[in-house]
Amino acid sequence: MAAGMSMNMNTAAGSAPGYSVPSAGMEREEQNDIRVLNELFLSFAREEARDRPDTAALRLGLDRDTVRLLSRMPLSALRRMALPDTLMFAPRSAGAFSELLRSNSVADRVTYEIRCLEE
Repeated sequence: MAAGMSMNMNTAAGSAPGYSVPSAGMEREEQNDIRVLNELFLSFAREEARDRPDTAALRLGLDRDTVRLLSRMPLSALRRMALPDTLMFAPRSAGAFSELLRSNSVADRVTYEIRCLEE
């Protein structure tokens, strides 16, 4: 459960069932966490694009044009682009990712990697 959210059977209007609405301060903190994750991902993707453009596309699930654009972007531009409230990356195959989480096995991790590469 995310920090700042508690189980509550009496939910506020518009909130997800079972969760209370986070305070404005906690919401800003969570947005900062997401922004930091986005910055880290974009920075990593940029370095991969610069150092290993052929494998960056495959490993990160990006098309070659995106890899080329990332490799040329200054870090300051990537920091400005990092969204504060929406992740800019996600598991490639949601179904396979759920299966991996349920099984929690190394063998299934390999299967997940293969399925991701096939997509």
